[in-house]
Parts: sequence; structure tokens; C-alpha cells
Amino acid sequence: MPIILEEDLQKLKDSLSTIFSVINNLAADKDEVRRAKSIPLGNGLATHKKEDSQMLINVKGASVGKTPRKDGRFCGYCTIEGTRIYRYGHTIEEVKKQLTTIIKSGKAPKKKRRTALTLTSWTENWLELYKKPKVKPKTLISIGDVLKTALRELGDKSIADITPIQLQQVLISYRSDRVRELASVYLAQIFEKALQLGFIKKDPCAAVEIKKYIAAPREALTHEQQRIFLDAIKGAKHEGLFIFLLSTGLRIGEALALTYNDIDFEQKLVIVTKNVVAVRGGHLFQNSTKSRAGVRKVPLPDTAAAWLPRNKDGNERVFDVTASGPQEYLRKLSKKLGFRVCPHILRHTYATRLEELRVSDKMKQYLLGHSSERMTLHYTHIQDDYLKEIGSEVRNIFDE
Repeated sequence: MPIILEEDLQKLKDSLSTIFSVINNLAADKDEVRRAKSIPLGNGLATHKKEDSQMLINVKGASVGKTPRKDGRFCGYCTIEGTRIYRYGHTIEEVKKQLTTIIKSGKAPKKKRRTALTLTSWTENWLELYKKPKVKPKTLISIGDVLKTALRELGDKSIADITPIQLQQVLISYRSDRVRELASVYLAQIFEKALQLGFIKKDPCAAVEIKKYIAAPREALTHEQQRIFLDAIKGAKHEGLFIFLLSTGLRIGEALALTYNDIDFEQKLVIVTKNVVAVRGGHLFQNSTKSRAGVRKVPLPDTAAAWLPRNKDGNERVFDVTASGPQEYLRKLSKKLGFRVCPHILRHTYATRLEELRVSDKMKQYLLGHSSERMTLHYTHIQDDYLKEIGSEVRNIFDE
């Protein structure tokens, strides 16, 4: 048996002690790893396998994405008091910083309440984004005027909280049937767009019911009424304008927009290319007519041409007046005459005279500047005296 010196024995003991120490440390490390795996991350955070494969767990108590999302931002999350809290940033470090702040506080941050989208604010956005690019300025102003009552009553309410009954009550409060119907149409468009964009879950206008507005027919002047009217306006300030409207069928906005460049005295034509509309505080000139069909050339009768001097500057307006004066004059005159006269009735009368002359439907549509033949039919009126003239002709057709 070999002899072990005391010096060697001590060295052996030291070596064994080192070996046992390493073994004990390894065992302790294994227990620690096993225990760590059993503890949920982030104050009770339990990640899913799919998420673990996508998230980089290198922040204590949190998980941060390895790669950016489609929008270029990184995503991370932690769990506080059983609530998973997500944070986003342009870099991983930015996300880490946000999550670290939350973990240190130990409290889930309070969710910010979204500012309620009121009917007024949404209506303003709707007008700016979806109406202004498509309609004429005059129409935009008219829409705002129509919606005034609804916005006064419901404007400060969230669009998500407005009920069908509230809308029904507001619409009933409108005094004018025509304005009520327009308000119903515009509100339906406003809420339909809000529904499409996800601002509301249900359209309250779907349950609203109102009586359909039926416009009172605007009758054309009979031949006798036309004679009485022309006698009554002799010497009036706007006599020339009224004769011009009656004999050309132009809308009053089209007539007021005319300059002498638009009058072809040689060919006896009126060239219609623009329109003027009345707005609060004055007139607004537009570079286009009511529709594309409004651009046209209309015969200029001698009776109307006689009121137009030829030595005027081409850019000078033919009728340098506003619409309110002539309209107010006709309103007062109507009471005296016992039948209604307005610029639009003069236009109806022109259309009816074309019908009596057996002008073709297509030509009437062109002269009146209508985009559809159906609209032209609305403007023509078959009157008793005309029926008497052609009655025998019609009867003869069926008597043969």
C-alpha cells in the first residue's frame, strides 16, 4: 500500500472540497432555473407559445417584439394586476423604457377617455370632406342653413348617443315641410357616413319617419295673364329684365351673370356659360351653370334685344342688379294682379310657349338647359286655350 504523505493528503482534501462546492452550486443553479420557470413573468404574465416565438423576453417582467410590425413600430407588453398592457415605439429601447416605467409603478395606467364626437363637430367635418368638394358654394351654405335647427337642439351631443326619438322630435319641430325633408336627407347622409367609418354602431336615422314633401305646382301664365303682366310692368325699374326672362327662359341667376360678351347681336343669340347665386351679404359669381346642360345658346327675340344697348364694354354686366329687388317687386305685384308671378314662373311660361309652338322635346330640353327630358316635362303646361286650338285636330285623328 503506498504511503500518503500528510502534505499530499491536504492537497487531496482541498481538491475534493472544491469539487463538492462546484457540484453544490450546479445543483442550486438547477433548482433556481426550475423555480424561475414555474413563476409567471411580469406579475403573473403567462405568454402563449406563438407569442413567445415572436417576443424577445429581455426586459424583466415584460416582453418586447423582436421585429417591427407592418406600421414600422415595435410592440411590447407586460401584465399589471391581471391586465395586459401594450406599448408601442419606433425602437425596442423606446418600448423597454415605457414598460419599465409601468412595471416600477406597479399600477396599470388609467385609460384616456376619448373626446366625444359631437353632432356639430362631425357635421363640420362631413361638410368639409364630403360635400365641399362636390357641391357649389351656394348649395353648401343652404345645407348649413337647413341643419341649423338640428344642430341647435342636438349639436353638443355625441353622435353615438343620439337616438331615433330625438331625431324624430327635432324633425317634427321644423315648420316648413320642404326644409324638414331636406334636413332628414342630410342627417341620413351624415349618420350613414359615420356608420361606414365606425364612429357609431347603429344608424338612428333608419327608424325616423316623416311625411314626404310634395311641392305645389308652379303654373305658367296663361296668354291673358301674360298680357296683363306685361301691361303692369310698363315703366317699372326692372321691366327690361322681366321681358328678357320671359322671352329667353333663362334662370334669374343666369341672366344676372351675363356680360355683353355673352350677347351676339348679329346672330341674335344669348350665350349662357355661367351663373350667379345669392348668398348672405351679396352675390357669388360662379364659373359654371347649374349643370353641364346649362351651357347653351338661346335665341334672343327683338323685344328683349331692344332693351340692350350695343355700345357697352364687353365685360360690363347686362343687368347690374341683385336678385332681391326684382323678386320683391314681383311679390308685391302678384298681390295686386291676383295671380302669382316670379322669375321661375316666367321660365315656366317660356317652356309652355315652346310646347304650344310644337318645339321638339329635345330642343326644349336644350333651350331650357335641362340635363334630363323628365325635368323639361315638369316645366311645360298644357293650357285650356291651347287645347281648344288643337282639339279638333286630335279629334279628327280618331274620327278617320
